[in-house]
Amino acid sequence: MKIKFISTASVIITAEDCCIWTDPWTLGKAFNNSWVLFPEIPFDQNDYDRITHVWVSHEHPDHFHIPTLKSLPKDFKERVTLLFQQNHSDKMPNAFRMLGFKNIQLIENRKITSISEKTNIQVVQVGSMDSTLAVIDGDHTILNVNDCEVSKKDCKNFLKDLGKIDLALNQFSVAGYNGYFDYEKFGPISASKIIDNLVWNHEVMKAEVTMPFASNIRFCCEDNKHINTFANTPLDIKNRFDEEGLKSLILYPGEEYDLNVPDWDPSESLAKYEELYASLDELTSDPIETIELEKIRETFDNFCKDIRDRYPRYLYKKLSRTCIKVPDLGGEVILSVKDNTFEFYNDGNDRKVDLIINSQPLHFAFNKTWGIQTLGISGRFLVLDSNSSWKWYRIISSMNNSEVYLSSKYFFSDKTIKFIRRTFSQGVLQFIHQWRVRVTGTKLDNS
Repeated sequence: MKIKFISTASVIITAEDCCIWTDPWTLGKAFNNSWVLFPEIPFDQNDYDRITHVWVSHEHPDHFHIPTLKSLPKDFKERVTLLFQQNHSDKMPNAFRMLGFKNIQLIENRKITSISEKTNIQVVQVGSMDSTLAVIDGDHTILNVNDCEVSKKDCKNFLKDLGKIDLALNQFSVAGYNGYFDYEKFGPISASKIIDNLVWNHEVMKAEVTMPFASNIRFCCEDNKHINTFANTPLDIKNRFDEEGLKSLILYPGEEYDLNVPDWDPSESLAKYEELYASLDELTSDPIETIELEKIRETFDNFCKDIRDRYPRYLYKKLSRTCIKVPDLGGEVILSVKDNTFEFYNDGNDRKVDLIINSQPLHFAFNKTWGIQTLGISGRFLVLDSNSSWKWYRIISSMNNSEVYLSSKYFFSDKTIKFIRRTFSQGVLQFIHQWRVRVTGTKLDNS
């Protein structure tokens, strides 16, 4: 089995009798044009002929990258089989068809599934949206953890189901930011925790080798470029794994590794990365785009209507008064779904501000069902009051994007019941995992 690194979460896995391209992204930007590939590498057109399957892990645009999928040749999209997790919604299969894919195979959660005579795969759903991919042929197993936040139970299930993991692919750097105002303090802490988690996943899954990936991006806007200063590099991962006596695989985009030839010298790859990261400060960032206040008001009004229709009052009343400083508009927006209000002030009065967001990302946050999630992933906001109701905006908008509507006229639909039944046990595991790691501060252990 071979693996070729394309970009961030995109790799080509060549098994004995098939070839799978994961999360294609070869051009353009993502997350409200807030991320750009780092580095940007031209796709080798010769790879098209050997690819038999395309796998998309979930709908986030660095994985389901619409500009790339649109750009693929028509005959390629009609020939290959597109693999996606089977869930309660037909939103994504319909989107793939609109993009021109003719052959779509939905994979049942955690079931070992044959996709060719000699190759099996396993897709495991994690959280409300994400998924992992295991590719299994006669000799090797590659597990693409993607950017899933897997729990100890998830890791042990991988071992139970797969028997062994020859190569794990896992996120290695910051792919978003929770908006802590003191980013010089909290940014490095966030980056360090990601490396700790990478090591912990490797050890609990008993992986033979881990390849850091899914983080080869640059925050490219004026209001998020500061996140680049605390990003992890592939060299950071190699050094930490060497210290722990663990094996890592460092590939630069365009390089291919053969699992049958395990000796790999990373020195050339690391030299390329060293040159790349040395150029980071010289790269330009996109200026702030200003959106008119009335457009923001209109999108928030529509957001309000949707949330108040789809969720019971006891939930949407948690979306209460939030004060947002909008620097490029020179004032503060005070909004509330609970009270169905949107007000703007630029009178110079001293108000208690909960967040700082420029007008364009604020407009995007309410204009798309995935907009508030994107705001966090793109890192284009700062939180001054972590106890504000904003956390509920994030939770409920995430449910809304997943089409999990809880008001009485939606809750008993087949869609919602199927989703709850399918995700309940995984959701409990995720809650326990997140509570242990983030709330109680419990150190991850391998027992």
